[in-house]
Amino acid sequence: MFGVIDGSLPCVIELKVPIASGGRSDTPLRAFLEAFAYCAIVEANIDELAAEAAATLGCEITRDRSALMVMAPEDYWLSYLRKPRADDWWPPLERLATDLAVSLSLESHFIALRDAHFDMGLSGNPPRLTGACLPIKVADLATAQADPARSST
Repeated sequence: MFGVIDGSLPCVIELKVPIASGGRSDTPLRAFLEAFAYCAIVEANIDELAAEAAATLGCEITRDRSALMVMAPEDYWLSYLRKPRADDWWPPLERLATDLAVSLSLESHFIALRDAHFDMGLSGNPPRLTGACLPIKVADLATAQADPARSST
């Protein structure tokens, strides 16, 4: 998806949802890399996207920096944070995002949606996210998993 943060920052949003069979979808790293690849497409087409954002959203987006967001229901993130074989994957992914922010002016956001349900929208219906969809930083979830006593989530 394509969005705009604070009315001016173009943002690629990679939304991950649970697989219907109950298995895991793409890993957080794969989701991040997919969003990163889409950011290159946005950069290559920024003038067209800026014109469309102005016409349809009434906002002027920046052309010199952008953002990416990996967003998924809370259960998606918890399934990886609680998986022993996944090791401690969060700190390296967070470092990679920080390094890209510095070198490419690319903000990264990892968001868990609490009380979110996804309907694929089959039979001609559009896909929909329903529920409260309360945003939580994945960093806060990771901290809570590492030290439940410090958790406020």
